[in-house]
Amino acid sequence: MAAEKKINILGEERYIAVPPEGRIVVLRDAVVPSILIDSEGAQVNVISDTPVEEQVFSDEEIRDANAHNSNIADMSRYLYRTVRVINTLDKDVEINIKQNRESSITGAQGTGVTFSVGALTGNESRFLSPETCGWEPYVYIEATAKGVPTLGVLNTYITGRN
Repeated sequence: MAAEKKINILGEERYIAVPPEGRIVVLRDAVVPSILIDSEGAQVNVISDTPVEEQVFSDEEIRDANAHNSNIADMSRYLYRTVRVINTLDKDVEINIKQNRESSITGAQGTGVTFSVGALTGNESRFLSPETCGWEPYVYIEATAKGVPTLGVLNTYITGRN
């Protein structure tokens, strides 16, 4: 039998039904991270308030015009993400930000955020929020050079915050 518990979610007081297994999913115009609760219904693993940065492409030497996938960042504790791309390749790079409900590129969805980063000194950032592109816990970058680079590297970072 589910118990009812009053909790504060993103600044709003809400009543929720707490299932016996103690895990709920809160919806607010988009899917947001699960909130863990103990057997009495107390919130125990709250969304983190401390920003975290994860480098998903680290000195990536791209030497073809194929799509390259970065490492996958676990952003499950963060509602808002910033993607920063630093391109020192000698060709422009097309960036496509993708997200998934699993830590996999299989079945991933585009966020609708695609942009170009200029060659040699390109430095671009994009902000993602549940309101603009939905929310999935795992985020990665697909990068495609516009031509075949002969020098330079690509670095990308994903920063999560609430």
